[in-house]
Amino acid sequence: MAKDVRLAALPGAQAVDRALGQTAASGLSAAAYLAAIVAHQASAAPGGLSRAVEGRTLAQGTGSWAGPPATADRRQASDRRRAVNGP
Repeated sequence: MAKDVRLAALPGAQAVDRALGQTAASGLSAAAYLAAIVAHQASAAPGGLSRAVEGRTLAQGTGSWAGPPATADRRQASDRRRAVNGP
């Protein structure tokens, strides 16, 4: 903790607070990664805003749910038709 306080004096408390938030959100150990994250955030050029676009997603979606029924469902439907209509 004392090291974090000393680190906050260099780039500022806001930068250290932001880096602590990044370590917590990523599940990283603040003790191991805090200095590296602060250094990276201080020297990295700001990136552009990224937004998820429906056409470029890797999610499979629910389109396959509209396909043919499972084999067991088809067999049951066939059995019902035979029971109603005869063999």
